[in-house]
Amino acid sequence: MTAVKVDRQGGASALKDLIKQAKNILQCGHNIIIFPQGTRVPAKASSEGYPYQVGVAALYLACNVPVVPAALNSGEFWGKGLLIRKPGTIILKFLDPIQPGLKKDEFMKSLENKIETVKFK
Repeated sequence: MTAVKVDRQGGASALKDLIKQAKNILQCGHNIIIFPQGTRVPAKASSEGYPYQVGVAALYLACNVPVVPAALNSGEFWGKGLLIRKPGTIILKFLDPIQPGLKKDEFMKSLENKIETVKFK
């Protein structure tokens, strides 16, 4: 497993470095896992409070590979900023891939719609 280093304060140069790292990882045949909101999100929180970050769209456009969205319900059991974890079963759902070729706004809308409409129960 290879980690991608992200400089959250680095601006445009950090994004360029992120894209370079991602391309190298993909060329080695590895997958990349990204949390498009940049953090764990509390259960029942809206994407308005935790917006999808444009870095995921930059990777999508630069790397020209399908993106497989995934949704998980870990926020129900392991809250953001909380040390206490509730018992339960975390569910991870892999969704239909988003193929390359969309414009940035189309991709972001598709990604958010796919993830935010998943039902876990």
